[in-house]
Amino acid sequence: MATTSLSRSGVSSPLGKADRRLDILVSEDLENAIITMATLKGVGKSEFVRSLLERVMFGEFAMLKKMAGGE
Repeated sequence: MATTSLSRSGVSSPLGKADRRLDILVSEDLENAIITMATLKGVGKSEFVRSLLERVMFGEFAMLKKMAGGE
């Protein structure tokens, strides 16, 4: 019996549809680290990197804005 493997985790982001693209160059070491961490978390590379960016930009960035008085 074959198992189905999804390309995405199937979890929708509360931040909306991901319909924009960022193409960036990274080192081989960084790519390997991303692949390893994504695999451990059971998600694809893009989803893993997107979650990191969201956490930084909408977590840490929002707190910095709040601390600076720019809410």
